[in-house]
Amino acid sequence: MMEEKGKLKLPLCHFPIQVSTVVLLSIPIIFLTNNLKAQEMTPEILKLITSGRAKAVIESLKQIQRPPEEMVSPESVYFYTPPPSKPSDIELAYRMDTSLMHVSRELTQFGYSIFSDTLLLRLQPWRNVEPVKVGSDYILGPGDKLVVNAWGKIDQSFEFVVDREGKIVLPKTGPLFLSGKTLGEAEKLIVSRMKQAFSGVNFYVTLGKLRTVPVFVVGEVNMPGVFQVQSITSPLYLLVRAMGVKKSGSLRRLKIIKPSGDEETIDLYDLFVYGKKPKTLYMSAGDILYVPPIGEVAAVAGAVKRPAIYEILNEKTLYNLIELAGGLSFNTYIYRIQIERTVKNEHRIVEDIVFDSYRSFEKQSKKIKIQDGDLVIVLPILPQRKGYVTVVGNVFRPGDYSLDDAKTVKELIEAASGLKPSTYMERADLIRINKEGLRKIIAVNLKDAMSGNNEANVKLAEWDTLRVYSVNEAVVYDSINVLGAVYKPGKIPYYSGMKLSDVIFQVGGLKPYAFKDSIEIYRVVNDRIKTLTVNLNTEFGEDFEILPGDWVFIRKDRKKIPELWVDIFGEVKYPGSYPIEPGETIGSLIQRAGGFTPYAYPKAVSFFRKSTKSLLDEATRKYIEQAYIDLLVAQEKVNLSNIPTEEKAYKSEIIKRHKDFLVYITRTPDTTIIDTVQTSVIFPEVEKERVVIDLTNTSSLRIPLEEGDSLFIPPRPQTVQVIGAVRNPIAVVYDKTLGIHDYIAMAGGLRDDANKKDIYIVKASGAATRNLKKLEPGDTIVVPEKIEPRTPPRIIFRDVATILYQAVLAFLTIYTLTR
Repeated sequence: MMEEKGKLKLPLCHFPIQVSTVVLLSIPIIFLTNNLKAQEMTPEILKLITSGRAKAVIESLKQIQRPPEEMVSPESVYFYTPPPSKPSDIELAYRMDTSLMHVSRELTQFGYSIFSDTLLLRLQPWRNVEPVKVGSDYILGPGDKLVVNAWGKIDQSFEFVVDREGKIVLPKTGPLFLSGKTLGEAEKLIVSRMKQAFSGVNFYVTLGKLRTVPVFVVGEVNMPGVFQVQSITSPLYLLVRAMGVKKSGSLRRLKIIKPSGDEETIDLYDLFVYGKKPKTLYMSAGDILYVPPIGEVAAVAGAVKRPAIYEILNEKTLYNLIELAGGLSFNTYIYRIQIERTVKNEHRIVEDIVFDSYRSFEKQSKKIKIQDGDLVIVLPILPQRKGYVTVVGNVFRPGDYSLDDAKTVKELIEAASGLKPSTYMERADLIRINKEGLRKIIAVNLKDAMSGNNEANVKLAEWDTLRVYSVNEAVVYDSINVLGAVYKPGKIPYYSGMKLSDVIFQVGGLKPYAFKDSIEIYRVVNDRIKTLTVNLNTEFGEDFEILPGDWVFIRKDRKKIPELWVDIFGEVKYPGSYPIEPGETIGSLIQRAGGFTPYAYPKAVSFFRKSTKSLLDEATRKYIEQAYIDLLVAQEKVNLSNIPTEEKAYKSEIIKRHKDFLVYITRTPDTTIIDTVQTSVIFPEVEKERVVIDLTNTSSLRIPLEEGDSLFIPPRPQTVQVIGAVRNPIAVVYDKTLGIHDYIAMAGGLRDDANKKDIYIVKASGAATRNLKKLEPGDTIVVPEKIEPRTPPRIIFRDVATILYQAVLAFLTIYTLTR
């Protein structure tokens, strides 16, 4: 670390992608310390760094490029979206199975998303606070700034700050005590005093900068504490400063407790539900905003405008609760509403409430009482439409039509503005659903139906679908198949006298990289496939005659293939995406990117290649399959061994646990052979594409690049990680004087189940080595666990005791017989 002008600054340090969990956990701290000065690390920041939301904070911080002095007022803030929160106990209580269709029970508690969807993260202390408009009833106190504007004989502005004693000192008139007085009262006193001292001058008093006071926020909030806020503020802002209300807290019974003991209750539903502006609060030092536990709740699901779980206060009836949910939706089935209710904290019952009409609903729902824990299910109308028929295909206006206006095939076609030209008149298909719910097809002769033949003009039934075909759809023509470097490959119809140039025109023409010298034509001659080659560059190439059933294949010319793209990021002068030529190397790409920066660490480069994914998948599958087979062999040895039953059961249980773990990570059934392995469970997607290289080795610079390759040059890491069977897996600052045993000792030493013989090191490049003597920054020391089943100590002690007892008994027997 370096110290400059009394401010603590930390060196730039980024980590490459590691397999170590410790490294992943350390990244948020490293990133934050490079973007924040030490004096800016508020307790809220430190708490977020150690929480599961740190990753979201980092992703948001990466987007910020402005220096602190350019950040917005009243305080520098960043917004970020945290990961989805888990359902609360109240939400889970309502998410039970239901047989009702079209009604979702995935309900959330209303009002809390305003705090969880966008949280306010404070990175700077309160500063540059702009004054807000206040009324004449504002109570002045120490720290408030008053501005007195004078005009007339003199043109001047005076600024006065109320001191700790609650006074200001006016020119020529002396001190004036204003603490506890309203802004209106203070204005009258100041104007009166100033006019006594200055004749012929007019005065106007305004409030400048507001004072800040410490306010306590306690109760069911995510970050209770003391916050410096303006003396005039809103309860919503105080809650945002405290990182929001927990779902176990009330939004309707918040209290402002004054030092005098006076209380004021706040209902946030006034804003969230009815859009009423929150009451402005005049805060004084020592005020407390208390969020009590949530009160009674009731939920509304189904066809209402805002299904949710609501905290109920004055809403005592079914009508009040549905109003709280925004009212009924347009698709509400008004004749039946269900209420699920808990009875005596023992079981839930379902009550069906039936209404004759909407007027009946309005009248009765105002009398039906709502209880704590009720779930109101407002059923929607059935989504199935009635009284229509459908026409599709070769008509001018396909779609759905009322059965009243289209009772026959002819009337339906006329309603669809008639048949298009080239309609196949010999047949159309009428698809009908019978009483059993099965579909059947009725053939219709359109020519006869449109001419007025009553037998052909079939009478339509509800939900019938008439499909009208074009001639091209109904009649099978000879076709040509075109593949390769053309814009519209596929099957095209054959026309008499068709030439190769006609075929190319029909498929949109050749692509720029098409190989014109050798176009292959596959043709069936005497029941055998014959390959013909045509050169388009010759005089007669385009006039080559095409026959029905031919296949035309246009190759790609590799010399004309569009340029490939690769990515290079990290510690190079010009990071970004680059087009490359076939055969271009990693070294050439680095040179084009301006070379390494002074902070680059070429030994730990991350090189990703998509083509390695399938290879690593197969290798991982074989590894897990072999591990599973080894466990089966170990189990067989235990079964055949002549050891006590208890020891055999213990070892079998250990082997079973390892087998269960393999089955779990592969998501396969517990069979004797693992046929398929989902390696994505074990390795992240990005790691499956990583290729281990060391750019300090010149041979790595000569590796040819492929389409989609990605190269990340990290800065030099500063730590060594210790993971595995140690007492405290940690990351330790790298020290070249320390050896592997020193790092393990700093991690608390080895656990009893550590496999000392198989300790290895994962280098920053991703390569693994057994050379334990050479450690470098970014290395990860991996201490594996012993997996072989061990005999439990109690069994060993029992067996030793048995042997000693038998030995002593034999000795005493021999001694007795020989006396």
